[in-house]
Amino acid sequence: MDSPSAPLRTPFPNPASIFQLPGRTPREILARARALCLSDDSQQFRELLDSAPSETENFYINDFGVIMGQAIQQDTVPIMEELLDREFPMHSVYAWEATRRKSKNALAFLIERGWDINEPMCNTEPSALGPAIHDEPMTI
Repeated sequence: MDSPSAPLRTPFPNPASIFQLPGRTPREILARARALCLSDDSQQFRELLDSAPSETENFYINDFGVIMGQAIQQDTVPIMEELLDREFPMHSVYAWEATRRKSKNALAFLIERGWDINEPMCNTEPSALGPAIHDEPMTI
């Protein structure tokens, strides 16, 4: 008996929805950051990140995971750079997303910034680069 295949899962929630955690970065700031990312406006994005901590006492760079995922999907390194320059946590899930989206610039940037290419996704999964081995355009 055949079982239906599981739907493709992504580590990022629907980019259109930004969830607000109590006491965390206000939804308005995250929505503005996402809009600036979508329009590839790294200058305004930088200005938002520079001013947001003084506008609200609840500003946490870790809340920008959806924006990092969007930047990787678009292969927008300047937005990624702004986040990492502000100590956004690097995790292999972002390299996995770059590999899955064939975002070569984003992947190269993560490697340049110190992402460990041998870091497994988890105890039972290989490195995020595993799928790229079988994708010739990603290996060139």
